[in-house]
Amino acid sequence: MFSKVIFLLLLTALANGDLYNSSDPMVLLNAKNFYETILSSRNGWIVEFYNSWCGHCISFAPKWREFSKEIKDWNHTIKAAVIDCSDEENVSICRDYEVMGYPSIRFFGAYTQKGNIGKSVKNRGVSGMQSEIIDFIIDEEQSQMANKSKIPSSWVNLLSYQGTLKDIFKESSRDVKNAVLIVEKGDSKVACHSILDLGKYPMVLVRRINSEAAELKDFNLNKFPSVLVIPLKGNTKVLLEDVSTPEEITALIFHHLRLTRNLLQMNDVLTAYRSLDSKLKQGSEREDIEGAGDGNLEEINSQRLNYDDDLPDAAFSNAHVQVNMVDIENGLSYALRHEVTLHKVLEGETLEALKSFVTAIARYMPFRPSLLNFLSKLREFLAHKKSLSGVEFEKILKELESSDAKLPDKQPWRGVSGKRT
Repeated sequence: MFSKVIFLLLLTALANGDLYNSSDPMVLLNAKNFYETILSSRNGWIVEFYNSWCGHCISFAPKWREFSKEIKDWNHTIKAAVIDCSDEENVSICRDYEVMGYPSIRFFGAYTQKGNIGKSVKNRGVSGMQSEIIDFIIDEEQSQMANKSKIPSSWVNLLSYQGTLKDIFKESSRDVKNAVLIVEKGDSKVACHSILDLGKYPMVLVRRINSEAAELKDFNLNKFPSVLVIPLKGNTKVLLEDVSTPEEITALIFHHLRLTRNLLQMNDVLTAYRSLDSKLKQGSEREDIEGAGDGNLEEINSQRLNYDDDLPDAAFSNAHVQVNMVDIENGLSYALRHEVTLHKVLEGETLEALKSFVTAIARYMPFRPSLLNFLSKLREFLAHKKSLSGVEFEKILKELESSDAKLPDKQPWRGVSGKRT
């Protein structure tokens, strides 16, 4: 009987092969990238140590995949990863991390050092693991505060807000235009899920606050959770909609602030471009450009893209749309070479808008290396500029190009050419 069980397990393992691949919403770790990925990283990690022939691991894989998808938007603070301990090359790592059973799930905080084997995650349900992550993040942030260390800048702050309403923008970046306070009663943590969901939007700061806070006494709140929106310029508004779950809270904030989820759709790129064009022509108030992550290259799963040939990929896909990188590159080249250079002088808010656009597009788009290098050089050039002419900008676009840094010339359009390719 025992031999039959072993035989079936081996057959299952052979049938399944690797439990995860590069199309899954998680980072694939191995002996070559484990330490450089996990150690000293500014974000936290939740890592599944698994064995590809383990029956429990095989059964758990769909749930871990679902969980990783659910927290993908939290990667500014924490990211999901896996490592296969059945791979001979990975055995020493799994041994060093004292993995005694499978699957074993560990949480690693920011700036983890070698020798720290992480904190074990006990839950195996999607919502349970999310709740445990939230508790871990809160503990990590409380520890940072106790040690008088700064919470990593990319992290959201899950600690209860203790300051005054007028001071809330002091802890934010200059991009923030709205602050949101989610008011909770007692020891509720319902707001934490929404704070993590909204952490990738640089134009909004979301914090949680206890209903007993003195700052709230003038609002006469009688139902919880409640949502307060504090614009940078304007009066605080209480959103009157009745919400109770994290999903409802997030949806309410999305709707009120007109945020959008599908950040890599072509219309988002066009919106960013039109926003820049409008600012350059009218000098209007700077708006923010949404991205697909916290700006680290690791945010984009490079295994989905072919960087070896330094050519633009045919397409970058999400669940709803296929975006051709050639089309995005064409739009970017046109914006920089034509729309920007048409202006006699770039200064003030006009120049700041250009800087913001270049920074955002460099950080959040999965461009080929030569274009990323070019944008990095352009960003450095613009960083300390107070004013420059359109002629000077046109000249610098040419001077910044090199063998490994290039703004592409116009290429045949793909997705917007009127026919499928």
